[in-house]
Amino acid sequence: MAYGETRRFCCRVPVRYGVTIFSVLGMLGAGLTDAVLLLGILKRDQLFTPTTSLERIADIVLAVLLLALVFISIFGLVGAAKKDPSLVSSYSQTLRWHFALIFASGTFWVVTFFLENNEDFVARCKGVNRLVGIAFCDKNPIVLKYVVVGLTVLGWMAEFLTCVLVSQLEIQLLDEKERSKLKTLQTVKKSGSFFDD
Repeated sequence: MAYGETRRFCCRVPVRYGVTIFSVLGMLGAGLTDAVLLLGILKRDQLFTPTTSLERIADIVLAVLLLALVFISIFGLVGAAKKDPSLVSSYSQTLRWHFALIFASGTFWVVTFFLENNEDFVARCKGVNRLVGIAFCDKNPIVLKYVVVGLTVLGWMAEFLTCVLVSQLEIQLLDEKERSKLKTLQTVKKSGSFFDD
């Protein structure tokens, strides 16, 4: 296979390695976040978790999308490792759709998180939160909300960067495929045609 110019991103790291790194980070990050969400959904009475039905729906939708991201990232890791343009192209399209869905559902989740007023939030926190103590509930309801939003935005940024990297890898692999075809064609022309006799 003929190779063209390797596309690079941050610190001159090749895009293929970037896709590999972000696929692994996507698997780990989405898997960990999904585990926390599922724990919160399943053990809602023992832990500090949302109690409104709207928040539960948002949590379930987000958990399903994060689980999908784990499998999508595995698919992307295989495509990047094999340098298969069709796998990387499928990964790119799937990841773009997933980003749109996770952005929409994450926005819905953040809005439902902020709909509850702070007094109700503190009362609910005091009622079920045994892990960090009641003093935490009194002092930090707004801080907790903004930390959650910050982590959500950080996740969106990581997935958006992954979308950009995968698109760059897709273009690079298609260029390499074209160069390989051209090199094969030039080799056939130099050696003569099958029909010269």
